[in-house]
Amino acid sequence: MLELAMRFLLLCLIALACTHCGIPINTTGTGISSSNEPRPAGTPIAQGSITGLNGETMVGTALIFNTYGSNFVLRLENFASNSAPGLVVQVFHSVSPNPIFSSPLRLNSGSQNYSFSAGTLGGRFTNMAVYSNALRTTFGGAALTSPYFPNQPQ
Repeated sequence: MLELAMRFLLLCLIALACTHCGIPINTTGTGISSSNEPRPAGTPIAQGSITGLNGETMVGTALIFNTYGSNFVLRLENFASNSAPGLVVQVFHSVSPNPIFSSPLRLNSGSQNYSFSAGTLGGRFTNMAVYSNALRTTFGGAALTSPYFPNQPQ
């Protein structure tokens, strides 16, 4: 019985360490660490092609949907990235050089949605990035443009 309790404790510690380092934990038992969430309701107001930076591989499309008033969804569509500790998704806006939204990257592949509120910001969404807090480097991102103004950056 003590051996079973020790195994459980060890698995919990490993899961906690992996989660803290940004390594996705697959709890479905399928062996797949990807997501294919449906497109959110709302109007797409910005989009861009995701590319890797600093020698990292990253592909996909970033879209920002206005879902209601000042509520938005960042969608990473057909996304794939290298794995690294501490990866976060960030959204940048023309009113600030700092990200207005940051959240841990849930999975390294698939289509996934991140909801956020931007208050009453004027201006435009400019970029999205995937950044490693642990390595202090940007893994990739996208310059965002508006489908309504295709030649103007957000």
